[in-house]
Amino acid sequence: MVEYLYHDYSRFEECLKYAKEAIEIARESVMRGRTTYPSDLTRPLLTMSASLFTLEREDEAFESWHEELVLWRGAFDQDPTKHGATLAHLLKMMTNDLRKLKDDLKVLEYRREAVDIWRVLAKRDLVGCVKHSFELTDSLGELANHLSRLRLHDEAIELRREAVDIWRGLAQEEPAKHHFKLTDCLREMANHLSEIGHDNEALEYRREAVVFWQRVAEQDPDKHIFELADSLKEMADHLSGLNRDDEALEYRHEAVRLWRNLAKQDPSKDSFDLDLTRSLREIGDHLSKLKCDDEALEYRREAVEVWQSRAGQDTSGNKHHFELIDSMRQTSNRLSNSTLTHDDESLEHRGETVEVWRGFKHDPSDPHIFTLSLKDMANYLSGHQRHEEALGCRRQVVETWRGLANENLTEHIYELTDSLTDMAHHLSQLQHDNEALEYRREAVEIWRGLLNRDPTINSNAPVWFTDSSTEIANHLFKLKRDDEALGYMSGAVEVWRGLAEQDPTTYTFEFTNALGDLEKCLSNLQRESEALECLVEIVEAWRGLVKQDPTCHNFELVGSLRDIANRLSQLKRDDDALGYRREAVNIGRKLVIEDPTEHHFELTDSLREITNHLLQLQRDNEALEYRLEIVKVWRGLAKPNAATKYFFELLESLREAAEHFSQLQRDEEALKYRREAVEVCRDLVKQEPNRDHTRFELRDSLSEITDHLIQLNRDDEALEYRCERVEVLRGLVEGDSTEDGALLAHSLEELADDLLKAEKHAEALGYRREAVEVWRNLIQRGDTVHRLELTKSLRILVDHLSQLSRDAEALKYQDEETEVNRLLLSDDAFQSQIARAQSLHGNGLALAAVETSNEAPITETLVH
Repeated sequence: MVEYLYHDYSRFEECLKYAKEAIEIARESVMRGRTTYPSDLTRPLLTMSASLFTLEREDEAFESWHEELVLWRGAFDQDPTKHGATLAHLLKMMTNDLRKLKDDLKVLEYRREAVDIWRVLAKRDLVGCVKHSFELTDSLGELANHLSRLRLHDEAIELRREAVDIWRGLAQEEPAKHHFKLTDCLREMANHLSEIGHDNEALEYRREAVVFWQRVAEQDPDKHIFELADSLKEMADHLSGLNRDDEALEYRHEAVRLWRNLAKQDPSKDSFDLDLTRSLREIGDHLSKLKCDDEALEYRREAVEVWQSRAGQDTSGNKHHFELIDSMRQTSNRLSNSTLTHDDESLEHRGETVEVWRGFKHDPSDPHIFTLSLKDMANYLSGHQRHEEALGCRRQVVETWRGLANENLTEHIYELTDSLTDMAHHLSQLQHDNEALEYRREAVEIWRGLLNRDPTINSNAPVWFTDSSTEIANHLFKLKRDDEALGYMSGAVEVWRGLAEQDPTTYTFEFTNALGDLEKCLSNLQRESEALECLVEIVEAWRGLVKQDPTCHNFELVGSLRDIANRLSQLKRDDDALGYRREAVNIGRKLVIEDPTEHHFELTDSLREITNHLLQLQRDNEALEYRLEIVKVWRGLAKPNAATKYFFELLESLREAAEHFSQLQRDEEALKYRREAVEVCRDLVKQEPNRDHTRFELRDSLSEITDHLIQLNRDDEALEYRCERVEVLRGLVEGDSTEDGALLAHSLEELADDLLKAEKHAEALGYRREAVEVWRNLIQRGDTVHRLELTKSLRILVDHLSQLSRDAEALKYQDEETEVNRLLLSDDAFQSQIARAQSLHGNGLALAAVETSNEAPITETLVH
């Protein structure tokens, strides 16, 4: 009864009720000693577990499964041979469901237990040892795959070795019976080793597979030639990946030789020709990579000859044309891309491709390939500046589809209009604008006619009509025929308006998109009032849908409100714009309340736009309210264990709020937000210590609060933040950041200046020495542009040491400064900068007055 109900998918609850009753009966029987066989209890337990999983009651399901697992473990302890397979299969079934719940550690535990069970069975049961070897190696593979996903590669590799060793032993006894399992294990081992970068070891396993199949193929060539060829291909691909191309080429040559021999031995088998031409293409690609173009082309020509021969022998006249066409197209492409000159031969192949299809006994799919060959030839001719011949090919494509569309327009309308558009595009490139326009007009009228006859005959017709209308409109705009262009754009809008009136839910999106395209065109033509009417209609369309169902389309409505507000702002209609912005904000607030996990970005973007608008109107205090609301939104989301994107958004909003308070001269409040920004950055660095971006943010936040405190004359507090910024920059410079190296050196010099003000000469001197060392390191890494900064740092350090009467040390740094200046003055690029400065400001010491950012450093050097 239970099993019958389980297979009736609508009655799982009823099934669960009977399963529980069956379990209670079975438990009572076990307790009274009426049965000791586990399946009497485990069968209903299994059914109950499956039913609970179907009902998504996972916790209860696993409780039931655990009880079943305990029973079978006990039975296995009593009789491993009899109950081991059942227990292992149960463990496998449980791991499949645990994987869905992403409980990787429990999956790992169960997979290891299953492997141990199969090891026991493979050793104990001599009669069934081969069967259990299959199960054991499959289980080893599953465990290895799981360990690999957890990046426990060493243990996974050892398990794969165990599986390979098992099948090596069995294949040695019976090669014909176990060769597939052995080579599958060898392939999995090689793939895994390659994945973790052990390419040379992987290569040995691939080589073993090749040798194995060579030995087996010698005994039965016809039967195992495919496996041997595949192993040769894998070996060649692996060697190519290691840039051992000459060795790889030998394996590709052997694969070609195999297929040539088989094709000669049995010409009746098409499959041999398919594999031969595939191998010929692969060796052609390989030789092309080695720049052996002539030899590569010989193999490609051979592939063409194979199918030409086949097509010639085929009395039906069409069986092998697909393969012939494919070979000729690939060969012609290679001839085109060759470093040698084979344009005539390439064109000959393309022409032959077209002629093959022209004379082909058509079925309904053939025109597509025929016209594709014509387009292929046209593109080739265009690329070689043979435009009139290319146009001839494209006209043939159009005429082909015109003829078929006359017989059945509905079936071939897309191909016809696509060929007309392609023809128009090509004519436009050749500046044949009027002729191109006629082809575009024909495409539009075809779609218009179809829509007028029956709008429902083709669900994509409105889309294609709109695309065609947009293309001809863009063409007309280019020709300065604006009114005519707008007529086509308006025609597309009218099609979607009619559909949206009949079914707003389905078609409003396309209708508003068409209106949006028309609005952009009107705006570009500076017809602002008409453009604004389009935006108003878009807003009203979405308002109508929201009114029908307040739970849907608010997102689209908010977007349309923001668009019209931006347009009104450009037109200086600020009060109207603010009305739309407030409506967008109110909808965004409502969306966030309804679903706290979504729509925060829409709300904060709307808040930021109304804030900026109010600032432009100098309504700073009102703008501040919206600014602080943005902060509040992101504070609510930037909780412990939340996504880091929320912390970055909070950080940006805090900085904006601090800057806003600063502009209002509310420095203490600004400082409060800057402190919070620093704390957020510190938390981000703790969460992601190896991510440079978080440290960049901390660096910038520390710089901002330092500058702020200095403006408030709170130098001692500023000094603490400056020291922290130096530590952050040191960490970034260790990560090889040149830009931050320069920032570090400047920060060290600023910190030294602050310490000097505080009469901390020893500490200041240490930071000045470090700044010099940073500039030296940057120059040693090749950034010679920093020599000028090094001379400045050396000069400051010399002056500092002189003030402390440490003349010997000062002299050493002064000598270094002289040498760096000598190198600067011998640098051609630096000399050209000096010449420019002199041409702008005069010679010699007169340059000392120059404050221009580019020339000022040069000035100081010349003065010195």
